[in-house]
Amino acid sequence: MQPVSPSWKPISWKGAPKGKDGTVALSAGDRVLVLVDTGDGEVCGGWYHPSANRWEKLLAAPELPYRFRPALAWTGSEVLLWGGRNSGPKFFADGARLDHAGRWEPLPKRGAPTARSPHAVWTGDELLVWGGTGKKILGDGVALRPGESGWRPINAKGAPTPREDASAIWMGRELWIYGGSNENDDGFDGEPYPDGAAYDPAGDRWRALPDLPGDAVREPAIFATQRGVVLLETSELSAWQLEVDGKTWKRMRLAGKPGIEGAENVAQVRDRLVVSAPRGMAVLDLASGEWLAVPKSPDLGRLDSGTWVAHRGELVALDGKMQKGARLELYR
Repeated sequence: MQPVSPSWKPISWKGAPKGKDGTVALSAGDRVLVLVDTGDGEVCGGWYHPSANRWEKLLAAPELPYRFRPALAWTGSEVLLWGGRNSGPKFFADGARLDHAGRWEPLPKRGAPTARSPHAVWTGDELLVWGGTGKKILGDGVALRPGESGWRPINAKGAPTPREDASAIWMGRELWIYGGSNENDDGFDGEPYPDGAAYDPAGDRWRALPDLPGDAVREPAIFATQRGVVLLETSELSAWQLEVDGKTWKRMRLAGKPGIEGAENVAQVRDRLVVSAPRGMAVLDLASGEWLAVPKSPDLGRLDSGTWVAHRGELVALDGKMQKGARLELYR
């Protein structure tokens, strides 16, 4: 696929699931899975086919309460969903898998993590769940290999301190945890943590990562790209790259101006970062280091709300009530 100038495409709403307040979405092969809150705490959903701009009804909904911010992963053949929270104070410690036949089955409970909205990644073999928010802010983790009857614990030696809202990225061989915060920490000063750690599932061990650069700690978002690890400081919209030595962060020279102030949503589509604020949107092309303008879409409400999911060369943007949305084409 080749990069193209950002442009919007409409989303058909014929056959789309209808929700009240909340949408969870996941890119799954050639489709996008969308789960919505029916309004009474239950779940309905559907498959969206971007290439055909049509919806396909789910054969069955998971027999689980609706939840925000769960661990959600596509394994290549099935969807894994675990944890999350409702709109109130309740966190969940259950989950389900959606197989290729459209059936939902519960995930194993043996060794499962405590109730939380976690950081999570799919490694290609396992779902890694670490830290996040439950009754307290957490710093432990577990892993689930599909087909096995239980979860395995993740070694805690060398792991990051408990935190929420960290950047969690899969680097091909390691889970990287960076930033995040813990307001219950006695030393918490309102700023995200500058440190990070990398977990190797094969060896079940952690190693320390270099601290974030001081100018970029305030509101960092970190991504794995073709250029390596890139950090976007979402307050000033500066970008940094981790040098090949894996020890030093170097500020990137960016061309152009984003045309927005700060960022409330950031999503990665291949080697481009889509950044939005309440009054606008921009794209940072990491290959060229250039900010690209995004035309205004008449099909979106507040650009900083709703659910975004990267799917192949597009960003699929949906509002929480499944009444507005559009697709931002970035590659073709």
